Amino acid sequence: MAAERQGVMLDRLTDAFDDTESGQMSPAVARALSTLSGAIVRVYEIAELALRVRDLEAREEPGEQGRGSQRGE
Repeated sequence: MAAERQGVMLDRLTDAFDDTESGQMSPAVARALSTLSGAIVRVYEIAELALRVRDLEAREEPGEQGRGSQRGE
């Protein structure tokens, strides 16, 4: 997740925590924000992993492709 976006999300979650604690936000809304935030983080993590796999596959040498499936034969 981009550092700038992380900072904004952290600020908003901190504000939601403070608002919930002070009674300005209902616990149900805070739970919903927590659930949504977790989903956003998982999407970013999956996207990051996909990019890393793509980069690794792009670096794989042509003669190396398919080696893993031929092991043990």
